[in-house]
This record gives sequence, C-alpha cells and structure tokens, in this order.
Amino acid sequence: MKTTGNLGLKKPDGTDIVDITDLNGNMDILDTAVKAAQDHAADAVKHITAAERTAWNAKASTAVATTTAAGLMAGADKSKLDSVAQGANNYVHPNHTGDVTSSSDGVTAIAPGVIVNADVNASAGIDASKIGTGVVSNAEFGYLDGVTGNVQSQLDNRPQLNSNNTFTNNQKIISTAGINTSPALSIEGVTFNAALQIKNTTPSTGKRYSLYSYNGGDFAIVNETDAYAVAQVDGASKVWMIPGGVKSPNVPNQTTADITYYVRTDGNDGNTGLGNTAGGAFKTIGRAVNAIPKMANHTVNINVAAGSYAEAVVITGFVTSDLFALTASGNVSVTSIEVNNSHGVFVIKGFTATSTTAVGAFKVSASRRVVFESCVVTTQSAQAGLYVSASDVFVDRCNVSNRGNAVVILAECVAYASNNTGVNNGAAYLSGFASYFGYSGTVPAGNMVAQDGGMLVPGMGVLNPWGDNNTQSRTGAAGGSTAAQNMVSNTMTKLVYNGKYFDYLNEWNPATGTFTPSRTGMYTFDILCSLQGVPDGVVISLHMFKNGAEDQCIGRNTNSGSSVSVTSGHVTTDLTAGQPVSIYLHQSHSSGLSTTGSNLYNWFRVARVS
Repeated sequence: MKTTGNLGLKKPDGTDIVDITDLNGNMDILDTAVKAAQDHAADAVKHITAAERTAWNAKASTAVATTTAAGLMAGADKSKLDSVAQGANNYVHPNHTGDVTSSSDGVTAIAPGVIVNADVNASAGIDASKIGTGVVSNAEFGYLDGVTGNVQSQLDNRPQLNSNNTFTNNQKIISTAGINTSPALSIEGVTFNAALQIKNTTPSTGKRYSLYSYNGGDFAIVNETDAYAVAQVDGASKVWMIPGGVKSPNVPNQTTADITYYVRTDGNDGNTGLGNTAGGAFKTIGRAVNAIPKMANHTVNINVAAGSYAEAVVITGFVTSDLFALTASGNVSVTSIEVNNSHGVFVIKGFTATSTTAVGAFKVSASRRVVFESCVVTTQSAQAGLYVSASDVFVDRCNVSNRGNAVVILAECVAYASNNTGVNNGAAYLSGFASYFGYSGTVPAGNMVAQDGGMLVPGMGVLNPWGDNNTQSRTGAAGGSTAAQNMVSNTMTKLVYNGKYFDYLNEWNPATGTFTPSRTGMYTFDILCSLQGVPDGVVISLHMFKNGAEDQCIGRNTNSGSSVSVTSGHVTTDLTAGQPVSIYLHQSHSSGLSTTGSNLYNWFRVARVS
C-alpha cells in the first residue's frame, strides 16, 4: 500500500483491501497537522512584519567597533567613557598672570628674577654641567673647594716661564711660615735671567736666600744678610748650608756619608730609594745612579732586586775615593751596562746583559779600576761580550758565550781575567793597540788574539803570540792502560786508556775515552796500542772519530811473525772548542783479542800546537 510523501498517509490501490483502521489513522494524522498550522497562524509573536525585517537588516555588526566600521563597544572603551566627567568637553583652560603666567594653549612661563635661593631645595643636587655653557664638570667645579683668595691674583703672582724655559721676571716664592721642602722641590732644565729668591719671612729668622745657576751647572744658595753660604747636596738629596762659604761656580756635589740605594721592579722613581720596599725603593737603576753625587768620598751601594730592567745603564763622570758597587740580588737582566770617564773602584756584580747591538754588552771607556764579577752574556751577537778601551779592568768568574769576541781590550788598556767560562766565541780574549791582558784559570771558548802591539800574558808570565805556551795553560794530556781491554772481531772498539798521567786543562775523560778541547786550534795526537796472541795476517787499524763519527784512519798494521802486535798512529788535526774526539781500533781476527794491559805499550799523547 502506498503512502503520501509528507504526512505518510496510507493510499490503498484498487486491489487493496480497505481497512477502517487505516482510514482512522489517516484522520488522526491530519487532525494533528491541521491543528498545529492553525495554532501557528494565530500566534503573532512568532511572526515579523516587513518593516521589522528591514529594521533588523540595518542593524550594526556584532563585531567590536572600529574607527571605520560600526559594531559593539569594547569593555576598555566603556571604562574610558565612564571616567570622563559630565560636561568635560566644555572645559576652557584659564590664563594666569604674575610670577608664573600661562596662556590658553597650556604654555606656562616663570618670569625673570622671581626665583630666589630659598626657592631651591637644599638636596636638589644640580649638576655642574647645567651651569653656564655646560662645559664645567662636577669634578672641575669641586676644585674650587678650599680656595681662600682671589684665584686670578694668585695666578698673576706665580713665577712665569717663557717659551725658552726662562723666568721672565724677578719672581718671588714667599712663605710666611717657612718653606716646606717635603716632598723635595725639583727645578730641572730651568735657567734664570734674574735671581730666583727663596725667602723666609718669619721675623725670628728673617733671612733671604737667592738661588744662582752658573752656566747650567752647580747651584749656590747665598745668605744675603750674612757672608756667602754655599749649597752642598748629600747622598740623601738634602741641601746643606755652609756658613761663611765662598760663592763659587765650581763647587762640586759630594757625599757626606755612606749611601745605599735600593732598586726594585715594584718601586717608584719618586721614592727616596733608601728602603728595600715597594714604597721606598727606586724603580730604575738609572734613577739610583743619578741620585749619587759625582764626587763620592764614601762607600756607595746600589742594590738591585731580581727582575728584568730594560735599561742601558750608564755610570759616567764619577770620582770615588771608596767603593762604588752595583750589585744584583738574584737574577737581574739589563740591556747593557757602561762605565765612562770614571775613576775609583767600581764593582759590577751578578748582572746579565742582553744587548746584541752595543759594541759590548758590558763596556768600559776611559775609566780606572772597574771590576766585573759573576756577570753573564749569552745572547747571540757578532759584538763583544765585554769591550774595554783606555781603561783598566778585572774580569772575574764571568760567563760569555755566543759572541764575536768574549773580552776585547784596546787602546792602552790593562786587564786581568780569572776563571771565566763560555762557549761558541770567535775569540776568547783579544788584546790590541798596546794593551796588556793577563789571565789565569779557566778561559771562555775561542781563539786567543794579540794584535797591533797588544799582549796576552798567561798566569805563568810567559809571553808569545798565543800567550799560552807553557805546561800550565796550554792543552797537554797523556795516559795509558792499566788493565787489558777486549777488542771485538771486525768491530770498531773505542780505546779507553783508563790511566791518566797528566791533563793541564782537564780535557781528557779516562772513563769514556773522550778528549774535548776547550779552545779552537790545531792539535797533535800520538797513539800506541798493543794486542796479544795475534795470528799472522791479522790487520789492525787505528781510527779517529770526531763528534761520534769516523774522521780518518791514523795507523794500520798487518801482523807477521809476532804474537804481540804493536800498532801506532800520529796525526795533526784541526778541532773546534767543545768538539769530542775518540780513538777506535779495528782488528780482522775471527775472534776477540785483548790489549796487553801494559801502559808501556798502550798509551796516548795529545797537545795543542796552534
């Protein structure tokens, strides 16, 4: 049976059996639907008019309003509106007159001259840069604190220097309570075209003193109310007055007591130099030297603490009647040390000089009685370690290495050297131009050179061009075997010669069979070795090794008809200082042989010949 498309009413076909129940069901469905339609049509609330529809379509969006589109109000905007007072849009800014004025546009001005000191809060803390043109800082402004008088007047009355470092007027330095010279008053590089007056106006001692400079040299302080008094500077840099002295342009500074100055890397050249502390010592050696009067009648000590001082120290123009000592306490290095035109007793002890460009890392010229003790020069340079001209010196226990010449004396010098050391020098000692050079003990490596009338004199006092042709100062060594030594078959075996007869310069090591020359030169070797139980036809040869490598064969022997075979060698060869030399033996027998163990047939000799 078919049904309708909307309410599902049953539709019987012609062949269907009609049931009254179906018809009643259709009627119930229709009754419910029709009744609902009637109720809806009668309800005016559920329907809008055309006018209402048009009004709703014109309503704003439900989005938050913007400046270009209507919409709902944001909560923040509502809060702002709530805070606006009633009638605020009607406000008119009032104008004010008097000390403070204002206009309708809101501009306010304070009239000139109406703010007084009482109007400024004491804690305002106004920055100095807000005053004037703003170029004065708080620190600069603070400089005025403590000024007690007219600043311009004080400036006008102070001594003035012109461009030539000369006082332009007869200026005065006046103190009503005496002149305080602590810290010391220092006037350097200044000349005066009129007397500089240092005046003490205290009534009880009212005396005036004038300071004069003579040709840029010594100063004299003159008591103008009494006889002339001459200034003298002592070792503590204090000025002493000599009543009744004679005003003289040639009065030298001189010591009045023993002096000891201290130098430390953490010192300061503004210190006194008298204390061995950071607050007492000088920082540079040159400052200590310059603090010493040129005439030293007392012991002078400069004690230099360990450290590196990049200074070319110059000791010049001193005259001493006692000791002038420059002493290194610990490892102290300087660029160089030079003693010029000085006379007395000068001791330079314990310093290392590093200069590679100065003619001598240590240098002496036109000076007398200069001692170098335990000093060191090791930097590589063609220059001399110690260079001396027209002076007398003593060089003791110094180490000079890697220099063109270790010690050079020229121009009528007198020098003596004792127990010095060093390696890799062109010349150990060089004496020239009528100089006399005596020496003893150990000598640095290098040639001995006497030229242009110079003399080299060893400790024994024998003279010759080398200065060392005696048994105590020239190479001479000899030894022999005291026990048999095994010689391996067909192998180079070092001859030890374990018994030393003599060795003037301690160059032969009997334990290792090694000769090490202390000087460069020509050397002669004589070698003898005897093997026992040697069959006929065995070849025995002697070989010289230098620096551990074979240099040459110095002797060869083929045994014939003797059970003891004696082989000898003689050679003259050139050696450089420090070059090790050993003698080896090679034998061709199929098994080992041994030396006789007798020093009569197993010995060596070595001597330097030039």
